Amino acid sequence: MEAGSFNPADTEYIVAQQAAHRAVDGVLQRRLAGDGGEARVCAPSVSSDEIAARFSTYELPASGCSPEAYLATLERRGVHDEMVLQSPNMLGHMSGAIPPWTAPLGRLVHAMHANVVKTETAKVATAVERETVALMHRAFFENDKQFYARHAHDPRVCLGHATSGGTTANLEALWLARNLALPGAESRGLSAALREGGWAEAVLMTSAVAHYSVTTKACGILGLGTENVLSVPTDAFLRVDLVELRATLEQLCLV
Repeated sequence: MEAGSFNPADTEYIVAQQAAHRAVDGVLQRRLAGDGGEARVCAPSVSSDEIAARFSTYELPASGCSPEAYLATLERRGVHDEMVLQSPNMLGHMSGAIPPWTAPLGRLVHAMHANVVKTETAKVATAVERETVALMHRAFFENDKQFYARHAHDPRVCLGHATSGGTTANLEALWLARNLALPGAESRGLSAALREGGWAEAVLMTSAVAHYSVTTKACGILGLGTENVLSVPTDAFLRVDLVELRATLEQLCLV
């Protein structure tokens, strides 16, 4: 199909989409039927260098190929050697196997092709997101029904935001926290905001087991500085040690 002719209502488009779905399903079925199935977490005796050598083409081809042909090539080059994050034996990933309905629902999301940046490109999806956020907000903050009837769909109010993952969520949370603590940081920059507040520098205090998306990525992006992260020890239950927290706060007040 020519890219300019993509029309989901056309028979050619539908046939091509169905063929691609069948090809993907075939790859997944063959992968599940491999040695050990989803019980294994990785392919034995296959190094990263060996896999990298299979993917060492650095020149764009003169012409494209069908999705089926591409999938066949990808499968031949080593899809079966990928890490099996769906395995119940995989302990190296932050989340276990995804629910069986996630991928099918993902197909719907991709097919709808909505963009919730504005209602002109996502009237329904925007309402779904706002309803979902309100549900989560109430689970944590327990405001009454009138509060959500008033604020959930008000375009001037943001009760939260659905992100693509934890890293983005942590970044957005710290972004808001920085702007609340230093109101001028967003428009005039961190240095100017600190001067206006009479501060020499900003620090982030967090648990010693905080994810690196907080201590490294977010602090670097937001200009706080990774060296200005103060890690507070935790107890045997991974809770912040309150004695250590108080001591750290008192030390900050003396500086």
